Amino acid sequence: MPLYGFKERFCPFVMDGTKKQTIRAYRKRPTRPGDFAYLYYGLKTKYAKRLLEPQKIKEVKTVVIMKDCILVLDTDKLSEAEAALIISGKFPKGKMNHQVLMHEGELNDFAWSDGFRFDDVEQRYGCFRLMKMYFGNSLPFVGNLIKW
Repeated sequence: MPLYGFKERFCPFVMDGTKKQTIRAYRKRPTRPGDFAYLYYGLKTKYAKRLLEPQKIKEVKTVVIMKDCILVLDTDKLSEAEAALIISGKFPKGKMNHQVLMHEGELNDFAWSDGFRFDDVEQRYGCFRLMKMYFGNSLPFVGNLIKW
């Protein structure tokens, strides 16, 4: 029963169904496909509000976000050594299928899907830049891409 809290800026997109994924750091008890996720705003406050009915998790992958590209890997967790290899530009041979997003349009579409949007909700140009600003000094980031 994973419980996810969202910042206010992401709530409208979760509630209207245009944000159907979240990027999270690895957890001690990992989220698995088939689990039901509980999506909230204001967790750990008296203003906590459930955004949607529990959502069934369809897919959990590893995501590596770097300053100029995003890797989506068909595995739910990387070891620290594997993550270090990938961040340094090497990829463990034969380890797993992966998708590399490098073109501006792909990066912006991915960021838009995760709720990084401007006031003009349909505008996708610049969304990846917004995502990078959000992660700030945490790049490169290695964690899970969770889709419901």
